[in-house]
Amino acid sequence: MDAQTVDQHANAIVFVCDVGMAINPERQYAGEFHAHGPAVINGRMCTAGRFEGRFVENLDGYFDFAVRHKLACASGDGDFVITMRVKMYQPMHTYFEWELSEGTGQHQGLTGHGSGVGTATRMGRDVIRDHLFGHLEPAGA
Repeated sequence: MDAQTVDQHANAIVFVCDVGMAINPERQYAGEFHAHGPAVINGRMCTAGRFEGRFVENLDGYFDFAVRHKLACASGDGDFVITMRVKMYQPMHTYFEWELSEGTGQHQGLTGHGSGVGTATRMGRDVIRDHLFGHLEPAGA
């Protein structure tokens, strides 16, 4: 394995976000997140917290859109922003690419990216569970 592959494995991350969707796209929404993987074990990311989100723009009609989640760690170690470019295949089922930026505190200078899926949950009619898979790039990397 080359050094870049090792770095990606050491910085691998999975976020699981339970999103209480707003019926009106112009309203904010909120939810909770949990993070898992080597980036959490290595102390580059907190394990859980809350987030607020909002729709940013329609990209190609109703079924392609961008959203921004501002995630705050429950530990108080900082926050960060994840921007998602979403493709909705049917209500409550999505595919997206994501990018992490704008970190504060422990997460200042942290970036990352990946892809993910969103699926309906049993938590309620308007709750979708997003699974974000990817890796982080620490400041100065």
